[in-house]
Amino acid sequence: MIPGKPAAPSAWAFTLNKVMKALAKAAPQMAAING
Repeated sequence: MIPGKPAAPSAWAFTLNKVMKALAKAAPQMAAING
């Protein structure tokens, strides 16, 4: 979050959802690489 620039709740939720989906997709790959 950027101080002084509150994001719209919908935009924040959308961004957070995208990030969580990206992490969920990347986690198995990272686990496989790390062995």
